[in-house]
Amino acid sequence: MGSYIAIQRRAGSKEKDVDALVFWLAALFSSLFLLVVNGTVFYLPFISTPLSALHGTNLLLGSLQGVVGTCLGVFFAGGHAVGGERQRRASRVVPIG
Repeated sequence: MGSYIAIQRRAGSKEKDVDALVFWLAALFSSLFLLVVNGTVFYLPFISTPLSALHGTNLLLGSLQGVVGTCLGVFFAGGHAVGGERQRRASRVVPIG
């Protein structure tokens, strides 16, 4: 998953478009994450040890959160590396008055 996402955001790529598959994967994993979180919360009143159920889903939720973060990170990654034109432009001092 991560290598496919990295290919979408190559360092030398000037293209701002992202493949539709990345969008659908992000939507799928986000929905799955919300389903697991809501399922766990709604299931808690029906069991005698709610803390053990929360500890049991910890590993699944942690790994899903990593995948969702990777998929969504493609849409928010951009700009230049430190020292790039955007960084230099932002650090210019503009005299006042």
